[in-house]
Amino acid sequence: MRIDKYLSVWMFQLNMTLDCNSTDEYLIETDRMEEQFKKAFQMMQNNQADITLFPEMAYMTQFEETYQAFSKPNKIVVAGSYYKDGINRTVVFQNGTKFEILKGYASYRENCHQQRQSAFMASLSFQKP
Repeated sequence: MRIDKYLSVWMFQLNMTLDCNSTDEYLIETDRMEEQFKKAFQMMQNNQADITLFPEMAYMTQFEETYQAFSKPNKIVVAGSYYKDGINRTVVFQNGTKFEILKGYASYRENCHQQRQSAFMASLSFQKP
């Protein structure tokens, strides 16, 4: 919710465990992760931020309906990211619509190990449902 006409932004940091040994790096979903998300969702409910950000690699498909609900009306939830086919995809919900934005530039580590790839995505393409 806007406070004195200012945009309200919430950023969450989570204690996560990742498997980084394959092309498709992934989050290891644990009970601890689920508890952290439930606390984050409670804070989101209480504070109604305009924009909510979760860390890279924190996207959990089991919460897709929750992300979608929190993005309505006129809100944005950056739900984290995940790897598919070696490309990192950031998942963003806006006004109840899900968007996936491909990572445009691989990091130094990703390029050195040649495990992951980048993909070009025109900026206007992820602004359309």
